Amino acid sequence: MAEEIEATEEATEEVAEVTEEVTTGEATEEITDDVKPEGEGDVKDTKTLLSDDEGDGAGGAPDKYEYVSPKDIGEIDMTPEVQAQFDNFNERAKDADLTQDQYQKLVDGEIRRGRAAVDDMVVGYQQRVDGWADQTKADKELGGEELAENLSTAKLGMDTFGTPALKALLDKPSEQNPDGLGIGNHPEIIRLLHRAGLQVKEDGDLVGGDGGKAENDASLRRMYPSMFKDEAA
Repeated sequence: MAEEIEATEEATEEVAEVTEEVTTGEATEEITDDVKPEGEGDVKDTKTLLSDDEGDGAGGAPDKYEYVSPKDIGEIDMTPEVQAQFDNFNERAKDADLTQDQYQKLVDGEIRRGRAAVDDMVVGYQQRVDGWADQTKADKELGGEELAENLSTAKLGMDTFGTPALKALLDKPSEQNPDGLGIGNHPEIIRLLHRAGLQVKEDGDLVGGDGGKAENDASLRRMYPSMFKDEAA
């Protein structure tokens, strides 16, 4: 019995010693020393997940931003307008204290989004133009088996009354024709020109002959009588 009491007292003393070590931090220091990599001393600085530190020692805005186009974007045509946009964004980036890496990523993203939007517009435009052509082909007045003849008549109306500026508006947009609206396929535009062409043909039949200059002059006099009033006098 005395031996059991002695053993209990020894165990109690050991627990008290461990408790004291934990309380004073001595045990923690020993555990920390045990898990340190061999050959290393103090704990190294670590990067927290929410830190603004880029980890390369280069935080904040550089003296000058330099944009490098990645391969999927390609070379940028630095027109005066584009350069002005870059200059404006560079000032805003400097005010926001963006790093060079942050600046690069933001510009990349904006260029890609802009090009995707343009691609969507091109696809939408082409679908709209094709849709107008399908509507014209199915139109009761213009389409069907006489479509080719009706288009020829519409071209006659355009050639007779249309100005180069009007033709450019009706044609599709391009580098050579930046003001083009591409509405030449719209059934209502073709309908108007077709009826004008029919009028030209009727006038040619009334005048007789080859329906050339006399035909066009008669049509112009009816459409713009004030333009020929001096001749009538």
